[in-house]
Amino acid sequence: MELANCVRCGKVFARIGRNICPDCQAEEDRIFKKVRAFVEENPGLTIQEVADQCDIQPKKIYDFLKEGRLEGRNFAAGSARWQCASCGSYITSGTLCNKCKETLQAELQANKRSAVGPAPYTKKDKGEIHISRWRERRGS
Repeated sequence: MELANCVRCGKVFARIGRNICPDCQAEEDRIFKKVRAFVEENPGLTIQEVADQCDIQPKKIYDFLKEGRLEGRNFAAGSARWQCASCGSYITSGTLCNKCKETLQAELQANKRSAVGPAPYTKKDKGEIHISRWRERRGS
């Protein structure tokens, strides 16, 4: 368990994943529910219009969109989009476009396969250690 200061209020708390305390997380969840309900009742508005009606900053709505908690298609055409962090194409949810997500996943899988080293020592090897495996373990 790691202690941290909340980035919103400065209070010390036991950090589990996020950089905000449970009180601020509850407040953020309350704001999110308010925004989501408003957008569902009033689809097709711009981000600025929703922000004005919910009395929050537009940045908070963009944060919800980038976290994948809201969908850009619920807003006016073209008002809820930004660039992919990798290739720069326009997206309406998250931080990467689908093409870049797929590429990243493929690269991670390839690196995972290549990171597998020599076979570990097993019980069946007991008493039958070959010189080459002994040298690997010894670092020769």
